[in-house]
Amino acid sequence: MPLAAPQNAKGRATLRKAGRVPVFSQLECEFPLRLLSPYTAAKNATEAAAEYAANAQLAERGVGVLYVVSFGGGLVSGDAIALDIDVGEETRLIVLTQGSTKVYREKRGNDPAMAGVPRAAGPVSSQYMRYIVRPNATLILLADPVTCFARARYSQVQRVDLRSERSSLVLLDWFTSGRLAVEADSGRVPEFWHFYLYHSRNEVRVAGNVVVRDIQRLEQDLPEVLGQSATDLGKRCAPYTCYATLILYGPECAAMCASLTAEFGQIQQGQPLRGGSCDAPELLWSLSSLQAEPAAGGSQATVSRLPGVVVRVAARETDELKRWLYERLGHLRTLVGDDMYRISLG
Repeated sequence: MPLAAPQNAKGRATLRKAGRVPVFSQLECEFPLRLLSPYTAAKNATEAAAEYAANAQLAERGVGVLYVVSFGGGLVSGDAIALDIDVGEETRLIVLTQGSTKVYREKRGNDPAMAGVPRAAGPVSSQYMRYIVRPNATLILLADPVTCFARARYSQVQRVDLRSERSSLVLLDWFTSGRLAVEADSGRVPEFWHFYLYHSRNEVRVAGNVVVRDIQRLEQDLPEVLGQSATDLGKRCAPYTCYATLILYGPECAAMCASLTAEFGQIQQGQPLRGGSCDAPELLWSLSSLQAEPAAGGSQATVSRLPGVVVRVAARETDELKRWLYERLGHLRTLVGDDMYRISLG
């Protein structure tokens, strides 16, 4: 069967306040990217969030809903997606996907274009997302995890430009180790950690200043025949199969930041794990407070704490990590309503 040709696609979404429910003044995309904005979901989320509002001003802050999806449910080898999203003042935008982002295997087979190309230089599926968040606006990124198929290569960059200290951000970036197993001539073959490359870069700016620059890069060589032994990444990352980075910033995230910081402060440091991976807990997490860098020539004493945190989580199972997130990000109900929160993380 011939492999699908890679596609370069661009998308743009601009959300603006317009009456009670914000609207997309611009919403365009190219194949294979699709941008879906269900108005009924946005209306219901706006009304539900207004019931939680502490004052009339917050009650007027409407909620936009945007689903970022692609034909085929994932990225073909070599696909390149570029997406720009602008969140207008006095609005909230929640960005979701319809299931995990699947990254299909590298383009090989009988494709003459790949003849003589070494595996180390195979095509990379990529996504570049840029977000602008205006003052008194909130961006909530709760995409499902990325799942790389065997022999996949994936690179992702997310740049968030918070135009004011009054802007808020919830960014969840997570990935799994791959599919449990696939059918092959020899039976069901596991695909845990059988991808070539996973690269993710998140950068957050507040009023032009970088406050977060987080990079994860997992790369390895693979044997010609998969499934016969654990890969290098599989050995190093065991026993965990799902990893997440959560970035929270701004006034609308203050309650979640405070709750997570207090909980993390209560964690008692135990003895180092011994005896192998069977002794590892089901889930591990850490938290770091955001800090402003000192000015040029200043001392470390001038470092100030910012209203935000970075949380990193590792879990044996994806469902376990999702439950952990659902239990700790409950304050999002006040921003998008109960139904949309359940749809996002339930």
